[in-house]
Amino acid sequence: AEAFRLRHLEWCLSVTEDVEPHLQGADQSTYLTKLEQEHDNFRLVLDGFFGHEDPERHLRLTAALARFWLNRGHLSEGRRRLARALAGAASCGTTRSLAKALTGAGYLARAQGEYEAAHAFNEEALLCWRVLEDDSGIASTISNQGLLAMEQGDYASARGLYKESLEIRTEKKDTWGIAATLNNLGLVAWYEGDHQGARLLYDQSLILRRGLGDKQGVATSLNNLGSVAWDENDHPGAVSFWKQSLALFQELGDKPNTSIILFNLAHATSRSDGFAVAQAYYRDSLTMAQELGDLEGIAMVFENLVEVEQEGKCPERAARLAGAASALRQATGTLLPADHRAKYESLVEQVRSVLGGEMFAECFVSGTTLPAKDAVEFALNTCAAGG
Repeated sequence: AEAFRLRHLEWCLSVTEDVEPHLQGADQSTYLTKLEQEHDNFRLVLDGFFGHEDPERHLRLTAALARFWLNRGHLSEGRRRLARALAGAASCGTTRSLAKALTGAGYLARAQGEYEAAHAFNEEALLCWRVLEDDSGIASTISNQGLLAMEQGDYASARGLYKESLEIRTEKKDTWGIAATLNNLGLVAWYEGDHQGARLLYDQSLILRRGLGDKQGVATSLNNLGSVAWDENDHPGAVSFWKQSLALFQELGDKPNTSIILFNLAHATSRSDGFAVAQAYYRDSLTMAQELGDLEGIAMVFENLVEVEQEGKCPERAARLAGAASALRQATGTLLPADHRAKYESLVEQVRSVLGGEMFAECFVSGTTLPAKDAVEFALNTCAAGG
């Protein structure tokens, strides 16, 4: 039995480590599907570890699976399994497996909006990569820290981190990394309201990603170009970009990004075709965000439904959803982009003026006290009723 268990472990390591380099390439959907098909085999092996035995191979297997768990939406499971592997890693020393596992734990935590935990994992990973003198790992982790800074509104720090990452990646002639960092610099420009600068950076990233055959990267760039088009009032162009992006993410089985695109399309169609057309997009986006444990994604849907409820003459529900969104934003430490935040705060003030200060405060506070699960159910009632 022991010999069989070890052979099974070696087979799983062989599969995952052979596939891992292909998860960012032209055939990533094929390889993601392969890992999904064998997921129960990996689970069986991982369930057989007891923390004190074979910690290095435990780390190797979880580290190789981290990107798969992220892309296919197994966020909570991935975090749980990585935490268990890391807890038994004290005897391993500073190895590549440890650095990769810490990096994976960081981006899974970020995907669920737990930015403090993500930052801590990234800092540990960066120390490991520096000890290992691995420039690619250093550049990637610096970029991950930039993403956290950007999403928490520290745009100056984010830009500095991205430029540091880009310098390393350019020196290494890492085309995939250069494309990713250009995209991230575009995000900073977009968050700051510089739509022209964002579009130029996204276009540069898209050209590189198409040349690499990186479907996930192409889908990400198309999504971001859709956001720029929307902000410049090219609504048909935005919807076109988002639908192209959605098709690619669905082909890849990428649930976190599919949830984001569904949200974008819900917002777009609610403005152009009315809530009745958009409600299916909202419902699917919200349900998927809840399934993934994506608290920031849930907050984004709530913020859009505030507008839906206000326009539907239901200001009490609008105020309650605003309170629920505020609580989630506070819990995750995230902010809306600057120009979007101003529009949203103006909308909330409209709700306050309709209700009056006392009633608004009562509804808003009741929303902040709703557990996330109950808040989602409350919001889904809006979707089911059509506003």
